[in-house]
Amino acid sequence: MKRLSILLVAVALGAGAVGWFSKGLSWNAERRVQAEAADRDLAERLARDATGRVSGFIDGIRLMMQAISTVTPVREFDHRPCTELLLAVRQGLPPQMVLGVSRGDGWLICSTAGTPERLVNVGRRSFFAQTYQQNEFFVSEWEAATQILRGGTLHFGQPIRSPAGTPIGVHGGAVGVTLLVDLLRPMALPQRAQIMLVDRLGNIVIHVRGDGIPAQDGGIPPAEPLRAVLPPFPMAAEPGQSGEGSPRLSRLTGAEGQPNMTVATTYVPGTKGALRLLVLVAAETVPGSGAAVVR
Repeated sequence: MKRLSILLVAVALGAGAVGWFSKGLSWNAERRVQAEAADRDLAERLARDATGRVSGFIDGIRLMMQAISTVTPVREFDHRPCTELLLAVRQGLPPQMVLGVSRGDGWLICSTAGTPERLVNVGRRSFFAQTYQQNEFFVSEWEAATQILRGGTLHFGQPIRSPAGTPIGVHGGAVGVTLLVDLLRPMALPQRAQIMLVDRLGNIVIHVRGDGIPAQDGGIPPAEPLRAVLPPFPMAAEPGQSGEGSPRLSRLTGAEGQPNMTVATTYVPGTKGALRLLVLVAAETVPGSGAAVVR
């Protein structure tokens, strides 16, 4: 009888332990679902905020360059008044931005740096050739730093058109990528979040980490798992299919199969897919190294 009582007590304790264990598993699973949902919300919010900041900045550049390209000294490629105009415009520009005007043969006529006429030819540069060929505002790719612009550069082109609408020259602009980093600083990224801006060639333009220190990897592609979730260039041409400005969420998993990062990807509006954004939000507990993509 005594043995039976002990057995019954043991069974009861075992059942209780199983019950508590099951509740623990359920609680952990629920907590994980909640944590992943919070990561998705954070990644999406950061992506929308960052794309809005970059898109608004580029839209401002586009409107300014469109206006400048219609002014008579610019359309007539008149060196002296064109230079005077751009030097006056420079007073209202950030230090990490330069503007220039080139004829259809690529020769630079004037710039905010006061460049002498026909000293520099930009005819083979991507921003010039593509703007002239496409006859529309163009967002170029990351380029190495210049003497004026630090940390690498991003170029833009606006066609200068004849009265008939054909291109006769290019109004070019360039910004140091440190200026783009400054756009994102007010976001105060959480420690476990990162933002990458990627150009049309698939290379990093800027990489801002949660500690506020930009990573020095401009001009190189992101790691393979991130390239796998990066939206393609060129983006879909069908209306409503491009996903421009609408973040797409993905999960990256570690070697043990546990999700260790949420990634939000999107095209930056107003760039025709030339700029794409990646927001990375690391899980609070990251398993071992190695990663595979989960869509």
